[in-house]
Amino acid sequence: MNPPPDSASPEPLTQPNKDAIAAIVDVTKLETSLATGVLAFSIGLVTSSTALYSAAFEPLLILAWGILGVAILAGVWALYYAATLYSDPTFTIDAAEVRVTTAINQLGFVVGSLMIATVLVVAMIAGPSREEARIRSADDALRIAEASQGVAGHRISKVNTIELIKGSDPARLSTAVWHVQIVVDAPTDTYRSAMPRTVDVYINPVNGAPPAHVAAAAPSP
Repeated sequence: MNPPPDSASPEPLTQPNKDAIAAIVDVTKLETSLATGVLAFSIGLVTSSTALYSAAFEPLLILAWGILGVAILAGVWALYYAATLYSDPTFTIDAAEVRVTTAINQLGFVVGSLMIATVLVVAMIAGPSREEARIRSADDALRIAEASQGVAGHRISKVNTIELIKGSDPARLSTAVWHVQIVVDAPTDTYRSAMPRTVDVYINPVNGAPPAHVAAAAPSP
């Protein structure tokens, strides 16, 4: 004789409830995968391209990466609950564990992705990626320096230094400066000798002009 059914035992999951749970699991898997991809792609893109990195955007990037990290952890947590509680007949889509974790996963994915997209778009439009270096090499810098005031029309005895000095924001070319130090002799239109003198020339790598924040040094005797 079979025992009478326990009236207190929970009812098995209905098919609509199972379908809803399966849909939530699929969406959470997708959002967690996308959040992981956005996080990995943005970190790789920013760290491999200094043109898309600026110190001004660093706090927003770190915050966005943190939000995406929380979204990923929440998604993994939600999937864990779904896997362990799915066999529980009392488990429904209204379970607090899944409701909270999936909400964090969805909100974190949307907010983090929008922040990353906004930062990258602003960086590409207004950032250093729009700056095209005119002075790309030491030879270009020397060519500009030879035509500068205090050097042009004089015989060059020696080139002491050609260096690119990084500015306050290494990602922005406009804050950097080429420094060329040249030792010049007498003017080229005379055969007389003259006391060699050193000329320091500073060049903006973007437009080839003396940078606004560094005045070109006058020839020193």
